Amino acid sequence: MTKRFDVFCKVVDNFGDIGICWRLAKQLQAEHRVDVRLFVDDLQVASRIIPNLDASNMSQIIDKIRIVRWNVATRFSDYPDAVIEAFGCELPQAYMAHMPAETVWVNLEYLSAEPWVEGFHGQHSNFGATQHRRYFFYPGFTEKTGGLLRENNLLNLSLLSSRSVSLVPLALQGIGLANDTREALILSLFCYPHAPVGELLRQLSQAPWKCVVYISASISFPAVQSFFGLEKIDIGAKYIKGSLVVIILPFLSQDDYDALLRICDLNFVRGEDSWIRAIWAEKPFIWQPYRQDEDAHLDKLNAFLELFYADSRQKQLIRKAHEYWATGQGDASVFGEYLRYLPDIQRDTARQSAKLAGQVDLVSNLVFFIENLRETRV
Repeated sequence: MTKRFDVFCKVVDNFGDIGICWRLAKQLQAEHRVDVRLFVDDLQVASRIIPNLDASNMSQIIDKIRIVRWNVATRFSDYPDAVIEAFGCELPQAYMAHMPAETVWVNLEYLSAEPWVEGFHGQHSNFGATQHRRYFFYPGFTEKTGGLLRENNLLNLSLLSSRSVSLVPLALQGIGLANDTREALILSLFCYPHAPVGELLRQLSQAPWKCVVYISASISFPAVQSFFGLEKIDIGAKYIKGSLVVIILPFLSQDDYDALLRICDLNFVRGEDSWIRAIWAEKPFIWQPYRQDEDAHLDKLNAFLELFYADSRQKQLIRKAHEYWATGQGDASVFGEYLRYLPDIQRDTARQSAKLAGQVDLVSNLVFFIENLRETRV
C-alpha cells in the first residue's frame, strides 16, 4: 500500500526551510515510495530552489511530488497517513479542523547537537483541547536522535567529485565555474549579513598562496563591494586583490551547490541546509548559525563543535575560527592560522563525516517512526 504524507513548509530565512523540505520530499518519494504533497506559503521563493516550479500555479507535480500553495490546504478533504509540520510552522486551522485522529502528526524540528535533544526526540504533546497528538522529531548527531538528511547515493557523489584531482576541472565546468584554480586554495562563501566578510577577504588577500573564493548570489555582496571599492557586483565577474580572486556565481541549484562544496578546500556555510551538506562533502567548513536571542545560537555552535571535533588536536583553533565568524569578536588572523592547519582539519572532518554516515539517515528514521506509530494505533 502506498504511503501518503503531507509536508507543510513556511519559507523562513530565504531558502533554508524550503531547501530542507524539498530534499526531504524528494527522498521520501525516491527512496521510500511515499506519495508526497508539499504545501508552501511562498512559491516565488520556493521557485529558486525547486527547478521548473511555476509560482503562479496553485498545484503542480514536479519530480513526482505535488507542490501546493499553502492556502489550498483548506480545500482538501482527503487526508494522508502522516502530516509533517516543518519547524513548528503551524498547520492551517481549516486543515486541522477535519484532520482525522489517526493521522500521525509530526513536528520536524531544527537540527541541534545540544545534549537535551536526545531527551525530547520522539516525545509528544496533546494539541490544546483537541484530539490530536503532535510528536516531536529532532534531527541530530547521535543514534538517540532522528539523524541527518542524507540520500543513499550522496557519499558516492562525494567520492566521485572530490577525491580525484583529475575530475576537479570537469566538475568546475559542470557547474559553470572558471577553471583557474590550479595550485590555488578553493573556498566557497555563503553567510548571514553580520559575518565579518571584509576581514576574511583581507586575510585571504595577504595569504602566501592564491585563494579563489566562489560566492553565489547572496546577501554577502555589500561586504564584497566595500572590500573592492565597487559600486555594484556583476554576476560572472572576477575581482582580484593581492592573493585573492573572488568569482561571483549566479544562484546555484541544490545539486550544483552540493557539487561546489565537494570540490572546495574550505566552505563557509550557514543555517541548516548548507551546514548538513558541508558535512557530507567531507571538507573543512566554518559554520555560521542563525542568530538567536540571548546568544542561544552560540550554545548551539559550541555544542556542535564539542561533539564533532571532540578528538581533533586542532579543536581550540577550530572553535576560535567559528566564534570569530559568528560574532566578529576576536582576532581576524585566526583565519590565517586555520588555513595553515587545514590538512589536519581536513583529516578530522572527513573522519567524523564518515562516522556520521554510518548512522541511519533522517528520512529512514522518520518513515520507521511514523510506521511504528501507525501500527500501535491499529
